[in-house]
Amino acid sequence: MVPLHALTRRQGLWGMTTQFAGDLFHPNDRGYRIWAAAFRPAVDERLAQLG
Repeated sequence: MVPLHALTRRQGLWGMTTQFAGDLFHPNDRGYRIWAAAFRPAVDERLAQLG
């Protein structure tokens, strides 16, 4: 599990205006990069367990 809400909530209104598409629901490219960075440690940890 990744605390995605906690990581993005901290950014408040600024994050909403810079990380989401015009519909304010889907992430834009910058938003997806932030999401990917949030998932990276969990993915790396799981890969290490499998390797």
